[in-house]
Amino acid sequence: MASTPPQCSITAATKPYQNPQNPLGSHHHRQQSHHQSRRLVTNQKVSLAKPPLAPSTRNAPKPGAAAATSSHSHTQTPSFLPLKAPKSELAADFSGRRSTRFVSKLHFGRPKSSMGTRHTSFAEEALQNVILYGKDEKALENVLLDFESRLSGSDDYTFLLRELGNRGESVKAVRCFEFAVKRERRKNEQGKLASTMISTLGRLGKVELARSVFQTALVEGYGNTVYAFSALISAYGRSGYCDEAIKVFESMKEYGLKPNLVTYNAVIDACGKGGVEFKRVVEIFDDMLRNGVQPDRITFNSLLAVCSRGGLWEAAMDLASEMVKRGIDQDIFTYNTLVDAICKGGQLDLAFQIMSEMPAKNIMPNVVTYSTMIDGYAKAGRLDDALNLFNEMKFLGIGLDRISYNTLLSIYARLGRFEEALDVCREMENSGIKKDVVTYNALLGGYGKQYKYDEVRRVFEEMKMERVSPNLLTYSTLIDVYSKGGLYREAMEVFREFKQAGLKADVVLYSALIDALCKNGLVESAVSLLDEMTKEGIRPNVVTYNSIIDAFGRSAMMECPLDDVIGPSELQIGSLSLIAEASESQGPRREDNRIIKIFGQLAAEKACQVKSGGTQEILCILGLFEKMHALEIKPNVVTFSAILNACSRCNSYEDALMLLEELRLFDNQVYGVAHGLLMGYRENVWEQAKSLFDEVKLMDSSTASAFYNALTDMLWHFGQKRGAQLVALEGRQRQVWENVWSESCLDLHLMSSGAARAMVHAWLLNIRSIVFEGHELPKLLSILTGWGKHSKVVGDSTLRRAVEALLVGMGAPFRVAKCNLGRYISSGPIVAAWLKESGTLKLLVLHDDRTHPENVNSGAASFHSFAVSNFRVQNCIFIHVLVGRETPSVAGIIQPGSDGFQKLFFGQEEIAIPVHPTIEAACGAHPTADVFINFASFRSAAASSLTALKQPTIRVVAIIAEGIPESDTKQLIAFARANNKVIIGPATVGGIQAGAFKIGDTAGTIDNIIHCKLYRPGSVGFVSKSGGMSNELYNSIARVTDGIYEGIAIGGDVFPGSTLSDHVLRFNNIPQVKMMVVLGELGGRDEYSLVEALKQGKVNKPVVAWVSGTCARLFKSEVQFGHAVSYQSISISSALHHAIPNYSRILLLHKGAKSGGEMESAQAKNQAMRDAGAVVPSSYEALENSIKETFEKLLQEGKIAPVREFNPPQIPEDLNIAIKSGKVRAPTHIISTISDDRGEEPCYAGVPMSSIVEQGLGVGDVISLLWFKRSLPRYCTHFIEICIMLCADHGPCVSGAHNTIVTARAGKDLISSLVSGLLTIGPRFGGAIDDAARYFKDAYDRGLSPYEFVEGMKKKGIRVPGIGHRIKRGDNRDKRVELLQSFARTHFPSVKYMEYAVEVETYTLSKANNLVLNVDGAIGSLFLDLLAGSGMFSKAEIDEIVEIGYLNGLFVLARSIGLIGHTFDQKRLKQPLYRHPWEDVLYTK
Repeated sequence: MASTPPQCSITAATKPYQNPQNPLGSHHHRQQSHHQSRRLVTNQKVSLAKPPLAPSTRNAPKPGAAAATSSHSHTQTPSFLPLKAPKSELAADFSGRRSTRFVSKLHFGRPKSSMGTRHTSFAEEALQNVILYGKDEKALENVLLDFESRLSGSDDYTFLLRELGNRGESVKAVRCFEFAVKRERRKNEQGKLASTMISTLGRLGKVELARSVFQTALVEGYGNTVYAFSALISAYGRSGYCDEAIKVFESMKEYGLKPNLVTYNAVIDACGKGGVEFKRVVEIFDDMLRNGVQPDRITFNSLLAVCSRGGLWEAAMDLASEMVKRGIDQDIFTYNTLVDAICKGGQLDLAFQIMSEMPAKNIMPNVVTYSTMIDGYAKAGRLDDALNLFNEMKFLGIGLDRISYNTLLSIYARLGRFEEALDVCREMENSGIKKDVVTYNALLGGYGKQYKYDEVRRVFEEMKMERVSPNLLTYSTLIDVYSKGGLYREAMEVFREFKQAGLKADVVLYSALIDALCKNGLVESAVSLLDEMTKEGIRPNVVTYNSIIDAFGRSAMMECPLDDVIGPSELQIGSLSLIAEASESQGPRREDNRIIKIFGQLAAEKACQVKSGGTQEILCILGLFEKMHALEIKPNVVTFSAILNACSRCNSYEDALMLLEELRLFDNQVYGVAHGLLMGYRENVWEQAKSLFDEVKLMDSSTASAFYNALTDMLWHFGQKRGAQLVALEGRQRQVWENVWSESCLDLHLMSSGAARAMVHAWLLNIRSIVFEGHELPKLLSILTGWGKHSKVVGDSTLRRAVEALLVGMGAPFRVAKCNLGRYISSGPIVAAWLKESGTLKLLVLHDDRTHPENVNSGAASFHSFAVSNFRVQNCIFIHVLVGRETPSVAGIIQPGSDGFQKLFFGQEEIAIPVHPTIEAACGAHPTADVFINFASFRSAAASSLTALKQPTIRVVAIIAEGIPESDTKQLIAFARANNKVIIGPATVGGIQAGAFKIGDTAGTIDNIIHCKLYRPGSVGFVSKSGGMSNELYNSIARVTDGIYEGIAIGGDVFPGSTLSDHVLRFNNIPQVKMMVVLGELGGRDEYSLVEALKQGKVNKPVVAWVSGTCARLFKSEVQFGHAVSYQSISISSALHHAIPNYSRILLLHKGAKSGGEMESAQAKNQAMRDAGAVVPSSYEALENSIKETFEKLLQEGKIAPVREFNPPQIPEDLNIAIKSGKVRAPTHIISTISDDRGEEPCYAGVPMSSIVEQGLGVGDVISLLWFKRSLPRYCTHFIEICIMLCADHGPCVSGAHNTIVTARAGKDLISSLVSGLLTIGPRFGGAIDDAARYFKDAYDRGLSPYEFVEGMKKKGIRVPGIGHRIKRGDNRDKRVELLQSFARTHFPSVKYMEYAVEVETYTLSKANNLVLNVDGAIGSLFLDLLAGSGMFSKAEIDEIVEIGYLNGLFVLARSIGLIGHTFDQKRLKQPLYRHPWEDVLYTK
């Protein structure tokens, strides 16, 4: 995705299109709802891809010519080389017609900048005479001489030049300019004329003439002005010569000129038209700001045009936001360019949203806006959306122009809806727009794709009858259509006609010819034609090469020697010389004959089958690749797919490997991924592969699916089935194939056979996990292969046969559907029973034929954690940040009975690790995890470890727990050996691979890991029985060597799952390990297996060993040296890469040791290893020195290279720990002033809760503390309690109670019923207390009389809050109001606000008898008196209390009591669901 360079000064820190304040942005849900409402046809989900950047046209050809020289010695005129003629009219057909038209329309209708011309009427008269009578040079001069005395200086001549330019009279304009300059003596006026002339010629595309005028002006001394330079820059820019424009711009400094706004706008516009990189344009913009030149709307519109060319939609959004910040008005051109940039960036929904918001800015979308959106939809394949916009254009009365009609026609043609396409043609003609070459080309291409060759002939004949000249695209389309249809004679005739028309073949035509040859097996002929094409000076593109590479990837190539056409020496099967070397130059005639004869041979069907050798094909592909590299043609994803297909067709794995190995020299990122996956180094390249997948995601769906299909096919073909499955699952996750997977159906119709078979395994594993989680499968399960009567794709049955063979081979209970040969079906219960069978899982789990765990890169390791504390998992993750991993190794956590996610830190970033309830569910969700680390206690460790060993995805189990019964351990070891699996432990503390990752608690804290240099690999392999001693040895080894490569503690149990010798032998086969250190323990005889290995010569690297426990002889009785550390369990995948051969993921477990007989003593073991050749010191104290001496000897012998040291990244410290240690201070997130629960008991506004109870305070007192943060007088709190009692309920008929009753009767809980009633409180029900207080206070404080107050409210159209009642009247007052007033008059110091409310009531009663003071008004006015009369609140505090909504809060609190009562009442009465009676509803039309 394109983005703005960081140095761009116009880019904000936050993306404005994500900011609600941005006028061009809005929320996503609004965008979706708006967009969906306009879809009239379908609402299909389409994968969008950002279109690749077009080749830069900025470097227009510049032939070498002599530079103009100046006769002035003190100035040096810059050399502006003459330019080649502009691009031909045919160029628009290939460079994007809409884009060209868009740019031309961009400035159409813009108010022309006024130059302040003050021409006389004589100038207008002279203009008419020049046009009428200035037929030749002499006549023109006579007219000018006749008006010379009447024309008023440069203003009149400037008028003449501009108007002649507007009429396209460039020759006459130049003659007028020369005439005027000769007669003008003032340099500044001459400069004005020169600037006008240059600008006029630039608008007419006469760049050479403009340059000539400019150089002459410089030589004559009147061209050294900012305006002349600006005019030439603009002239170059208009014609696409951006390099020349920039050169002129940069030369201004040499002439002491400072660019102005016009200059900068001109050069930025030139950059936009010439395809200059946005980064360079931003540099110019920044230079503009540094020089104090402020940009205007034209500047930003030109910058947006630069973004538009490259699809830099994010930068375009930033520019639009910057315009708003600067107060620069945006016009229709701004929006059109912005929409275009966003469309080209693939963000069509965002573009549509912005277009939808234009009317709100008083800018109506025009035909360009709609055409831009329509073109974007069409290119993205969203044809229905494009057609909907056309319908909207018609509805809005926006007239279509030629380009709009052609786009619409092209869409209908692509859809095969030719009746509508012909209607478009008729409508074009009725609108006075004749069909042009673009129209006919669209029809030809559309009919050709639908194989309607008769219509193709008819349209082509009509095109010629209408005298519309075919262009290159026309002929290329026809040749491509006829060739793909096998109509080679017709293609040959079209080519002959093309040559007769005098047109020269271009890359498109050659590519069509080459593609036709390749698809018919004439690959060598295609290669020969490729050379011819290059000799003609026509540069092939990536599409050309892709056709040939793809043809080499076919299993059988159709090839004919063409002896009678070219000669056997010129075309030999597999000849690399055709590719690598250029043949002798041949004239165009020879080339034409060659092409015609090739078509003739195709038409005569002389091609014969020839099977080409695999090695020769590889050489040819490499030759093609070398040529692409030499021509700087960058291969794309289609190239990669074609090469992968070629690999799949190779005769052997070695051939494919050789091809990829060679191609890695050109692009190691792309081909290195394929090479690594094929070799079995999946873990090494997987992160790199994901980056490649991210790039492919930007492509269109068909290209992306072709890539995934090719890669999975190659991997599956050569036995890397697990790798193929991972790639296919990545494709599914990235939605490469739409709607592939559901619980009931697997749709394979768009997949290759390799991808399909890998996906079948993955899908069956997925539904197996559903079964084992206790869920039922759908009644009918389907697998669609895309071949059959009702399938989406009808064609070759290769995929169907491959899937059928796979299902039969596994014994899967699927059968062919009767109505569809390409559909396999089965019932859910039958499949579930098959999945539960013991042997099924083993069939479903895929494996690679080649794996290389010893060379696995640590960056790809991952593991699961089973029933483990967050601290231990977090401790495992810390090292991943330290060593620079991009992702953590923890794949998942298994907590029996739990599900969801667990938050952990990965460096500064917080991540979510999946939590699974069972081992089966975890293994199903993470099939790449093959290591299980068990932290469970000894009570459950054996059972859970056995469950893990039974999972086919798990290959290594590490058991941390101690105390597992020996019988259980023996059973685990026996099962593991029988199933070719490995156990580490029991009683292990884990292991670590330096610079990669660690398992368990081994190596201790991060500080210890850094101190022991475990953040990078060393040269020592370390294995120990003792986990506690491992940390000590890590430190010792780091002090005297370059550190460990890998360290592991196997556990001290009598029956370890893996032995010391297992790991020493493994280290011996790891090239990075140069020496081994072994730490054994007394007890057991494990060390003797190492002794035997040493004696038999199986170990050829130095071993330094020591068996601890020599002090045991000092004790009188047998001593046990236990490792009694209680752990829980963790399941891990990809933990210790080098722990076990062919195992890339690991799980650990550990126990203890004890002394036994003499043979198991430490002294006996040490002597035995010393006798076998190991370096064994005399004591533990001497162990470190022995390690040092051994290492230094290897260093001197040159067997160990120095390790590059570096400073590891700093690991963020836990916030709580840092705060406690006083290292950091952290801001609080919440402020509370009303309560505090940090002490022994909660306090309300500083008053302990016990004190409130002891003093006998009531609810009113609690409210005064929590709401008003002070203890109010007793009469105040009593008044609050009275208000609560009086407002608690008002019967079941009011809206709040009614809602609560209806909700309670619907069976909802208390909270839901209460909330439904509370939500009705507002201005019309119970929410008028605040407003009553606010308005009464304002009126009283301003001294308004009741009349002024009421009538003033009436004029504003506002009802007086607190006045009026539905039932009560002046003669029937609300009893609640009377009670409140009576209490206030008795206890309140002042009731001024209440009395004012009564006065207002008196006035309102004179108008209507029901306009009485209601309870809201009474409470509101009396609360004002309470606040004011208590003397405890300032005026500002009273205003704040009223504004915040304290008084309405009182009503909410009170009414909650009643609403809760209504809920309980309905539930106690067991009332049924409420339904409103029909008779109480007025039904109207």
